[in-house]
Amino acid sequence: MNILDSAYRIGQQMKTISIGREWNELYVQLSESISPEAWDTFLETSSRGFMHYYSFPHARAVIENNNKRNDLPEILHVQLQEIEASQPLNRLCELSVILGNNLNEMITSAMAPRPIPKEFGQLKASAKLSRSIQDMHLAFQRSGILKSTLKYVDPKTNEFPSEVDVFNQGKSSLSNPMDPRIRKVVRKLGSTEQQQKMLTAIYVSDLVLELTRQMVFESHLKRVADILSESIVRSVVKNVKGIRPVCLYFDARMLSQMNETGCFMTVQLASAKQIAIMTRRKVRFGQDVPGGFKMTMNGYLYLESDVNLIDQLIE
Repeated sequence: MNILDSAYRIGQQMKTISIGREWNELYVQLSESISPEAWDTFLETSSRGFMHYYSFPHARAVIENNNKRNDLPEILHVQLQEIEASQPLNRLCELSVILGNNLNEMITSAMAPRPIPKEFGQLKASAKLSRSIQDMHLAFQRSGILKSTLKYVDPKTNEFPSEVDVFNQGKSSLSNPMDPRIRKVVRKLGSTEQQQKMLTAIYVSDLVLELTRQMVFESHLKRVADILSESIVRSVVKNVKGIRPVCLYFDARMLSQMNETGCFMTVQLASAKQIAIMTRRKVRFGQDVPGGFKMTMNGYLYLESDVNLIDQLIE
């Protein structure tokens, strides 16, 4: 079991604790009680970037700020006011902050060699959730990402070299943490091969943590699509030094399901189920399209085995 497999199972088990169950029920209630137009506006605002549970309170803050503008269409003002006035949505955002804080704490505990975590941060875990958290701890230890990054810490200052701060600032200016331009930032700032390896190790470690948080969140929401092989018309998978870009072509039956998914899907490829991270999806139809319809998804396949993850990618 790799790190994202364990994150997927943790998300599935979040409904076994009271706060996770209430959060799910509020989400369903809101999707039915708020007008479809206002709900779509809220979801669209919350779906930008990897912000996991914090995406909901962030979206609400953005909506509150924009509702003060005078240059918006009246129909949009009505939607924003409906969102602001919703008490269930306020409660959803309150719970989202609690879940986000405890998710961060749980992952920090799972990365440490000892002790083995059994709770979801400060929240009491059910037996099933606790087992999944322990599975994540084991997956993190096997991945070696903590050891692979801490070796770059200066023992005298207990800090990373200054290049890491400059790299993180450059990376933060890009909206997508999987932006290919990040490799250019690595090459620009890393004047030696060793420095480039260091920056790559830091980047991969941070990215895996972001993906882990997002996977728990999307699995909790049941946004992770499970794609069977018969729904895939064609697949193109490459392997570039351990990184596996993928392009999937789907038939028309997948259209409605793709609209309801987040950043992840599980796909059946070469008789094995793998986790795909979506970075772009595109739908085309019409007379100028061969067969009248074309739907593609571009992204990356997560490593089936992430044992010694960083060594696989940079050695």
